[in-house]
Order: sequence, then structure tokens, then C-alpha cells
Amino acid sequence: MSKDETSENISVKNLIAQINFTPDFIITGMTDGFINSTDLLNLYKITKAEIFNVTVDMNHFTGGCHYAWNCKGYIDGCDEKCPAIIEGKKI
Repeated sequence: MSKDETSENISVKNLIAQINFTPDFIITGMTDGFINSTDLLNLYKITKAEIFNVTVDMNHFTGGCHYAWNCKGYIDGCDEKCPAIIEGKKI
């Protein structure tokens, strides 16, 4: 999960300088700890590249919850009633 989607994790200008070309397409997947939504927006602003985000779970839509099922806790705040957490006695 991204800790702060508003922060910049990478310098887009440095990245483009390092790869030494401007891409037409950017394909992302598991971006945790590398880039976030702000970084992708900044990449788009500089490159105008089409961005394809391959989502393997709901994290990109919920801001951190990977599998929400029917739970809407990610909207109001998650708590110990999360359906994804299995109680120790059920293991």
C-alpha cells in the first residue's frame, strides 16, 4: 500500500534523463515502494505517454485495501472488523 499518494517518490526529469528517451506508453503494475499516483501523473505531464496500470488487486482503487469484497471500510476507515483478516483461532 502507498503511504502517501500526494508525495513524489521519484524525480521524473531524472528518470527520463536516465532512460534517454520519451516513452509513448508506460505500463505499470506493482508500484508499491517505487512510484505512486502522483508520480504517474507527473510522468504523464512530461511525456504525454499513455499510461496502462495493470491492477492485480483493488489497491489502486481503494487507496490500500487489496481485496474489499463487499466491505466499504476503505471509504470510512478500516478497523479490526476487516474481512480480510483471519482471527487467530480460525487458523
